[in-house]
Amino acid sequence: MRHPFKLLVFFFALASSPSAAQNLLANGGFESGSAGPSSWMTWPAAPPGVTYRWSANSPHSGTRCVEISSNGPRIAMWRQVVAVSSGALYTFSGWVEMINVSRGSRGNLQAVFRNAAGQVLAFVNLPAHSGTITPWMYDFPHEMTVRAPKGATKAEVNLFLQGYGTARFDDVFFGPVPAGDIAGFVSNGAGPIAGAEVELWGTGRKTTSDSKGHFLLAGVPDASPRWTLIVRAKGYRDATLGGIDVQAGRTTSVAVLLRPGSNPQDMDLQVRAGRLAHIKDAKVLTVDPQAVIDKSVYPAHVLPFLKSHPLIDADSPEVKKAAAEIMKSVAPGQKKNLKAVSYAAYLWVVRNIEFDGIYDGKNYVDPTSGKWQTISGTGWCWGHNFTDWLYKPSEMLREKRGICIEHSRLATALLRALGIPARPKMSYGCMFWVQPLKGSGWWTGMATNGGRAAYRDRGDKTAAYGRLSPAQVHHAALDEGPIIHSDWYMGRPGLWRERHPWNADYPDTAAGRAQAEADLASFGRTGIAPKGSKVPPGSRYSIAYSDVTLDLRNIGRQRILDVRFPFAMTTSAVTDLGKYAWWTDHKECVTKTWITEESNPPVPEKLKWLNLRFDLTSM
Repeated sequence: MRHPFKLLVFFFALASSPSAAQNLLANGGFESGSAGPSSWMTWPAAPPGVTYRWSANSPHSGTRCVEISSNGPRIAMWRQVVAVSSGALYTFSGWVEMINVSRGSRGNLQAVFRNAAGQVLAFVNLPAHSGTITPWMYDFPHEMTVRAPKGATKAEVNLFLQGYGTARFDDVFFGPVPAGDIAGFVSNGAGPIAGAEVELWGTGRKTTSDSKGHFLLAGVPDASPRWTLIVRAKGYRDATLGGIDVQAGRTTSVAVLLRPGSNPQDMDLQVRAGRLAHIKDAKVLTVDPQAVIDKSVYPAHVLPFLKSHPLIDADSPEVKKAAAEIMKSVAPGQKKNLKAVSYAAYLWVVRNIEFDGIYDGKNYVDPTSGKWQTISGTGWCWGHNFTDWLYKPSEMLREKRGICIEHSRLATALLRALGIPARPKMSYGCMFWVQPLKGSGWWTGMATNGGRAAYRDRGDKTAAYGRLSPAQVHHAALDEGPIIHSDWYMGRPGLWRERHPWNADYPDTAAGRAQAEADLASFGRTGIAPKGSKVPPGSRYSIAYSDVTLDLRNIGRQRILDVRFPFAMTTSAVTDLGKYAWWTDHKECVTKTWITEESNPPVPEKLKWLNLRFDLTSM
């Protein structure tokens, strides 16, 4: 059921446990009561075809949970009403199970904010679930935090089922958000700067430094370490500072140095590239049920993909611990069976690691989530480059969320820790080696970011496991390191954003190729990428587009900047055609373009890169 009210609530994502905060819900674990759980009511009280249960059947914790079962298209919920303060932030989370919730039906956690007159101000729905989701799933791994709309005095916390099936809930939390403070000092190197504007990016919050250069941003949500400040003062260049980690109940101290002068006339440098390839239709490769995990029989060209790497830290304590947990779930006689172990790794990730974006129906709006910072068009990432910003697998295990690239690297690291050769690929996912008992092997894949969405939404436990067509591998790592779709390095960390890599496809005909080449040339002149054609599954021509926007306010004295983009990797199904185009809004700064090629024998593939060199002296 879609409600006709505008969503007014701003979302954040939190890294700390809700146990650190006060739960406003009485009996959130459903342990107390007589005929039913105390402090909870049902609504409607007794709808036809609906059964409410205060159940002792396998709760998440303790001795009780609550259930709703329905044999019709009705709405039913357990409900509790709590008092809230206008504009305050609240954490919302719980544990859920779904049993045979049919497609088109949904079970989820919901909060409804009302004013003193009882009027609805906003509905907040956590992700809707269908299918069968067992065992219990934490909803969200990063607790969803909501801001009570202006005028709100109370919130209805609903444990919601609409339609057919059974929804179960336990250990539900709704309470004030854990928060910390950011305290800072703004100076010019010789003394403090008074009256500097300090903006907490993505929140609308601003403050100013006092006469001694100090500022305080109090009550900042305890989020992952991706908060960003932008600091401005008259007569000085703006300064940006990111990667700020706020912890509940603590003060994070920062120092900001402003340099005399003015901002660059154009603070942004946009760089875009398109590369044309031919993609053949290719058979999907799956997992041989008898394939083995055995380093002694792996071919030489897959051995590099067993190694750890600083950015894919398969040998870190965090990855080793998760791998050991995964292995415990594998039956004793199956611990050298590739399918059993690789699937256990896939299932562990999709059950435990969230995709790093909270979606409100229009955009990703969490200011510390990777999806918002990278491709929303509003957020900014912060670091020397894309790789510097990304979570390593060990960090992702602590944060319990990541974007597609981070999911790819985590899956790769876990598989390597389990003795399975694995490498990240584009479009983002993880390739792993299938070694049959006899004969040569092959690469197949998993994509735990899409797999997580399928599991969370409908309980699908296999959606993105063990199926890969060579036509889907546009480029992949050549050694134990990572792969990325745009690469640069700023000597001083700064802000940047991108649009997600995208493709435009064309028919596998002479006319299709001609149109692709014409569109690529047009893109090089205008920077606008034509959409291509609707092409049925099968062979095609395809242009891969990438872009990045770099904020130059923090670049300092760096004058030379190299930016590069990978070509498609020629394989049995993909042929790089050597056709490319690039565009930038500062073409006058481009001093050189060239192609480089990388290889790593005995790995059979090679990878070419388009390189652009910028001289930023005039900016």
